[in-house]
Amino acid sequence: MRRARQILSAIPLLLWMGFVVYLSLLPARKLPKKLLRVDDFYLHALIHAVFVFLAVAAWTQFDFRKPAPRGVLLSSLGISFVFGSTMEFLQSRLTTYRSASLQDVMANTIGALIMALALLWFIRDKSKSTALSRPN
Repeated sequence: MRRARQILSAIPLLLWMGFVVYLSLLPARKLPKKLLRVDDFYLHALIHAVFVFLAVAAWTQFDFRKPAPRGVLLSSLGISFVFGSTMEFLQSRLTTYRSASLQDVMANTIGALIMALALLWFIRDKSKSTALSRPN
């Protein structure tokens, strides 16, 4: 039962990763028009903020009642960085219509960091309120 829950918890992250890979390797002319209206920097940051959130959620099996270990946040950041860098590399190698961009990697990293800091704040805030509500 526990193993099944672990696998099910990873499905949203894996679907998100597949969606990002698909969009990243599409020619720009085939992307949805509304998506093209969003500034590229913000779009990259948002994609990786969602990535980190889903990675932490998968690791904690969507149980936000207890704080996630900081190692989970750091691992999620690292995986987000590797995933984003790999996508930039693949865009430059597998397509003739896309290129790798250091600015995109920076945007990915900033988005991931913002989400990690938000989750860290949430974890810290939640642990303070839990400590306050415990009877002595």
